[in-house]
Amino acid sequence: MASNDEFEPYLLYRVGASAIECALWTLPDGAGALAMFLTETAANQHCSAAAGGEQWRASRPPRAELVQVLKLVYRSGLRYAVLNPTAESGSHVFELRRVLQELGELPA
Repeated sequence: MASNDEFEPYLLYRVGASAIECALWTLPDGAGALAMFLTETAANQHCSAAAGGEQWRASRPPRAELVQVLKLVYRSGLRYAVLNPTAESGSHVFELRRVLQELGELPA
């Protein structure tokens, strides 16, 4: 990790017919969120619990690529990311707009 306020999450992805898909999680209000994981083990456990889990792959992208993924996800309409989601809950929900603003990728 680069500093105490940064972390390097794992993402789950699969290659679809026309694009790469990242794993999503549904918040209680029905909004979608990008699923992120602190460890590869947690990502793989989530993957194996999901239907079609064998199609998903865990990856820990370098910081620059992670920022690009967050920007693309935000532009696609998702507003949140969730850390270590399970069937029942996620340990922390991040508002992507705030994250991108902190990174200097969106105006405040």
